Amino acid sequence: MDNGRWTATSIGILLLRIFFGITFALHGGQKLFAWFNGPGITGFADFLGQLNLDFGMPVVTAYAVGIIEFVGGILIFFGLFTRLSAFLIGATMAVAVLLVHWQYGFFLNPTGPDGMEYALIMFAIALCLVFSGAGKYALDVHFAAKPKTIPKVDTTYREPAPSPPKIEEKATESSSES
Repeated sequence: MDNGRWTATSIGILLLRIFFGITFALHGGQKLFAWFNGPGITGFADFLGQLNLDFGMPVVTAYAVGIIEFVGGILIFFGLFTRLSAFLIGATMAVAVLLVHWQYGFFLNPTGPDGMEYALIMFAIALCLVFSGAGKYALDVHFAAKPKTIPKVDTTYREPAPSPPKIEEKATESSSES
């Protein structure tokens, strides 16, 4: 990929990360802190329990999802631990698609339960970030381990050097003189 194309791709990933990160930080804030008329931990834990998605630990599950969305959104916004954060958010979205929204069809529904449209798009974006990484405008670039450079090997063919002339030992000469 040439430098101009890499820059354009990284700008696209940056914009995607900014909006995706803000969206998930706010959604996580709704679950953790009841921001923007969100349910808070208690309300979200009750919701998970009603759907039988609490894995026997509704409050722990609610905290886990809230933290993944809130902290993961912030990390993705800054491009730090992008692949890991996107993977975890993608996992929560896969659960949301398969176990919550699938039964209501594809489209969002303003008068009833929502279909999988929104959660599926968020899953797809998370998956894209898992594979693409954060791009070059991210903190990941500054903290990531730099790959070791492999020394160049000279593969030019060269004729083997001629063998040096054989030198006879003086011991054989002195024994023949006696």
